[in-house]
Amino acid sequence: HTEIAQLRQQKSDYNLLRARERAVTYSNDPNVHMDLAMCLWERQEIDDALVEFQKAQGSPRHRKKATLHKGKCFALKEQYDIAIKEFELLLSEIPEMNKDKLEAMYELGMVLKGAGKEEESVDQFKLIYQEDVSYRDIQEIMDEFYQKKWNGNSKKG
Repeated sequence: HTEIAQLRQQKSDYNLLRARERAVTYSNDPNVHMDLAMCLWERQEIDDALVEFQKAQGSPRHRKKATLHKGKCFALKEQYDIAIKEFELLLSEIPEMNKDKLEAMYELGMVLKGAGKEEESVDQFKLIYQEDVSYRDIQEIMDEFYQKKWNGNSKKG
């Protein structure tokens, strides 16, 4: 297993090196910045990834993915207010319900939860649940929410 881990690390190092070289050579190409950003993201080099996602965000082709990952970066840094704005911006740019919108809604829900905004978080999860009950762990989240809700109400009465 350690040999496999070493090979993965070598591949990751190589991919990062190549992506950095391309970013220097083709500094105005958002595709190159997106590739570098994803390499950095996979290595959990969040601050560096954030810089590259910002550079890639200018491209219509990468705008949604870059915005989504910027939000995820801010969330990992526990900068929830900025993450929330990124996800809300992204949601405003996706009119139709699709996998991208579901993912953005889910991430927004998780960030709201992390920020202690439980009610707003559940509102996001409810929208996802109404659309696709099998999305990620949404069924567990909703079951847990209603379990708490009903247990809480029965104690009051």
